[in-house]
Amino acid sequence: MIELRDVSLIRNDKIILENISWKVGPVENWVVFGRNSSGKTMLLEIVSGFTYPCSGEVLRFGKTHGEYDVREIKKRIGYVSSSLKDRFRSGEKLLDIVLSGFSLRISR
Repeated sequence: MIELRDVSLIRNDKIILENISWKVGPVENWVVFGRNSSGKTMLLEIVSGFTYPCSGEVLRFGKTHGEYDVREIKKRIGYVSSSLKDRFRSGEKLLDIVLSGFSLRISR
């Protein structure tokens, strides 16, 4: 379903993720936990298509970047993170935020 192959991410000359390989099967559920600033959010943003790695390969549902419409992939991945809060308008209704995952509409 999701596979990362030697994925690395660098921001402002700082290594955030280095050579990460991870495979998530079709009936698996995972929880990612770790210390603050350990790269959890960036890892999940790469998996979900909100961020692209500097190197390595990401396969989503058997396809690599360019072989799919990222908007369609995002509809198939349930990604929840407090880091998404800045992508919504202040005062947005909770129901509208949850439903935005189905339509990929994020208000600003």
